[in-house]
Amino acid sequence: MTLAIDFGTCNTVVARWEHNSKQVETLNIGAPSRTFSQYLPGTNVPHLSMVIPSLIYYDQAQHPIIGAQVENTGLADNPNTFRWMKLDLLKGKNRARRINNNLVTPRQAAEDFIKNILTTDLAQKEQDLVITLPVEAFDSYVDWLQTTAIRHFRGRVRMLDEATACILGYGAKIREGQIYAIFDFGGGTLDISIVKTFNLDTEQARSCSVLGRSGEEIGGTLIDEWMLKELEQAQHLDEHDLEGLGVDLLHAIEHAKMQLSNGAEQAQISQYNYFTNKYINHTFTANRLRQLLNQEQEILGQRSLYRLVAMTLERALEQAQERYGVRRSEVSAVFMVGGSSLLLGIAELIGNLLPNCNIHYDNPFEAIARGACRYAGGDINLTLVHDYCLRAWDAERGEYNLVPIVPKGT
Repeated sequence: MTLAIDFGTCNTVVARWEHNSKQVETLNIGAPSRTFSQYLPGTNVPHLSMVIPSLIYYDQAQHPIIGAQVENTGLADNPNTFRWMKLDLLKGKNRARRINNNLVTPRQAAEDFIKNILTTDLAQKEQDLVITLPVEAFDSYVDWLQTTAIRHFRGRVRMLDEATACILGYGAKIREGQIYAIFDFGGGTLDISIVKTFNLDTEQARSCSVLGRSGEEIGGTLIDEWMLKELEQAQHLDEHDLEGLGVDLLHAIEHAKMQLSNGAEQAQISQYNYFTNKYINHTFTANRLRQLLNQEQEILGQRSLYRLVAMTLERALEQAQERYGVRRSEVSAVFMVGGSSLLLGIAELIGNLLPNCNIHYDNPFEAIARGACRYAGGDINLTLVHDYCLRAWDAERGEYNLVPIVPKGT
């Protein structure tokens, strides 16, 4: 049987492919797992997904505790806890933290997190592992992820880009020879791919060809930070007032964001700090959240989140046209994955840029892991999405030039 892991910034999903029944099962690995509930657009019934929060805590004996166990014991905001590890690695941040007189880096913490998943009894029974990676991942991240998987898994390890995994995960809605946009917007990254499908009626491994790609290091955690800053300013709070609330307050903000994105006009946050006797009561409105997302931000290069999302989609479309002559009018549907794809105004933005496309949200949290399970045999030949250049001195102009030696698209 085949195991698949979609290692995410906020949550990780593990799935298993049953070769005999040809069915995918999202796994509950015990205490680290929890059920995540989210309302999909236009529905009144919560969509339930089995996830492992991407958290790891080291106790006094340096023994790691991962996932929901960290949240359930109130340790998510503890100094000995690592979170958002994937985002740190993608950004090249690997500064060590002193924990119990030992130095632990985000890279080591992330490896320990994945190791704890791969060494569970359920994982040890499997023969094959497929692990997904973002479209915009650089070689250092890919090498680390592959090395970690090989080191801690006894069977065969294969890598699959998240765009192809998404196509396989949404298989029932995919048609042969069509062009689709994969919109993967999670806790820390935005990856957009323009793909064309083929081999849908065969048992061959590949089911799509990536025509254009683009990505940004933005996601839901950044929006949560903006909303927290808004709350702090409105309630005149300082660090002392927020002590002891930590993860509970962040969860409340995330829940408010989800409510507003699902059609609520307002969402209230109420928290009482027993350490400071401070009562926090704040109401977020849909209009204010939309303003935040449409407001120019210094961290985004004086662009708004909506603007940056639109620019990322435009780059992917332009690349598909430059390389393969594909027009935006040929894109027949958009498949949304990642919790931030459900964010207020995002579907509207995509609909305005691709007005003739159906937008699908059926399984935003599990689609990639489920699709990776359906991946069977052979590697995907990923083309480069960055130019690799030499920095050469131009004596006539008196300046340096970047000379591409391996162009993107290779």
